Amino acid sequence: MIPLFIAADNSTKCGAIFGLWAFAWWCWSIVWMLPAAIDFIGISPVLASILWGLLCALLSLPYWIIGRLWHRISVTQSPILNSTLQTLLFTVMASGTQWFVPANPAHSLYVYPQLIQIVDIGGIPLLLFGLVGVNLCLAKAFQNKKPLVMSCIAGAIILIFFAYSHIRTYQFDNQKNIDTLNIAMLQPNLQREDSLDRLYQLTEILVSENSNIDLVVWPEFPPAFSWQENKSDRDKITALIETINKPILLNSGYIYQKKPTVPPSQPITLQSTAPRSYYNAAQLISSKSELAGSYHKQQLVPFFEYLPFEATFPMLRHWFPDTLRYIPGDKPSPLGFSKNNQKTGNNIHIAPLICFEMLFPHYSRYQANQGANIIINLSNDSWFQTSRGSISHFSLAIFRSIENKLPWIRVSNGGISASVSGTGEIDTPSLTNLNEHHAQVVQVDIKNSLTPYQKIGDLFLILASIIVIAALIFSIKMPPICRGH
Repeated sequence: MIPLFIAADNSTKCGAIFGLWAFAWWCWSIVWMLPAAIDFIGISPVLASILWGLLCALLSLPYWIIGRLWHRISVTQSPILNSTLQTLLFTVMASGTQWFVPANPAHSLYVYPQLIQIVDIGGIPLLLFGLVGVNLCLAKAFQNKKPLVMSCIAGAIILIFFAYSHIRTYQFDNQKNIDTLNIAMLQPNLQREDSLDRLYQLTEILVSENSNIDLVVWPEFPPAFSWQENKSDRDKITALIETINKPILLNSGYIYQKKPTVPPSQPITLQSTAPRSYYNAAQLISSKSELAGSYHKQQLVPFFEYLPFEATFPMLRHWFPDTLRYIPGDKPSPLGFSKNNQKTGNNIHIAPLICFEMLFPHYSRYQANQGANIIINLSNDSWFQTSRGSISHFSLAIFRSIENKLPWIRVSNGGISASVSGTGEIDTPSLTNLNEHHAQVVQVDIKNSLTPYQKIGDLFLILASIIVIAALIFSIKMPPICRGH
């Protein structure tokens, strides 16, 4: 970002500079959505390209606003304070997309756990603040604007992040385990038209070779399957559990919403005859083939799992014929789990997040505050094929484990599957390749960890927003000292 900030400091057209930079960045970052949209939703390449371009433009809008306000927010006589305000402005505006597409440049640091533990205080916004601050200070130094001071500030930020990460990693590694869990991870690499025979076979073989397994985890996958709604599926799971004698956490791809009864006197309407909606569910089936817990996915993928504004504009269904009809679930408690060899109550509490919702901090944080001490993410990235989609999905989600200091098990239909510690350290042997079937057992240490972020959430972002708003209000009454050259 250093060239971006140098260009902005020497131009009065900062809106265009930031907007074009962001548009190019987003186009490169989410180009993998094109084949996924064409394959999953069933739309034409032309319509997919138009929607992709509009989405990139929409996501670039906050950065265009950053550019428009870049010089205006410099309301003090101090270059250091002005740079701080610019950094806060970038942080606040770039974090504005986290409720829709939660991605920004800070997520590229996922491969450096020794620097990013700071997110367990202020989440991604605090990490972004540090990243932008370092780049902005170095940009000032390269322009001979207090080069020594700015270089020292950039170095101090890096040193603080490194020291905090070292301390938190040491504390986590030396924290006493309350339990360990041996998890069987199945990656069947199934397509829509496939049967589940491969998944059943992989499960039986893996369990027969590993008697110490505590829990079998299946991913989300394309073929239609529902333990709850389909008796044939339920019978097959019962037969499998009788063979392996292990509990299974699986994904029931459809659980129908209870349809309200229409009184005979009430006329039949289009709404009452519409196809039934359904939930996407993670269900824990005990070693006795009983339902031990169920979780309904809350954050749905627009245009993939549901059609926005369909109730108001029914004709949208004509343009997006293959969009599914999922509805979001409520906020449940974590799934309690007790190992077979324990006679005590549940001391393991699973946050069973499904695919896309792993990207959103508030879901994992809510589950952590409800007592979750492990995140198990059932995912299906097969739509992305060999593109960057799966890597992007993985890199965005890894921060949820660091924010809450919870181990994260990602079980994906076609990869990437992996075991990640509460500090974001990837268990390299557990990392699977894309578009391959795979079966493995990982041992996970369960701890009861607390982080500031679990308690205060996005307090840093809120305070940063207040400072930015106050500075902008002040700039209206008093023109900024420096508004470009």
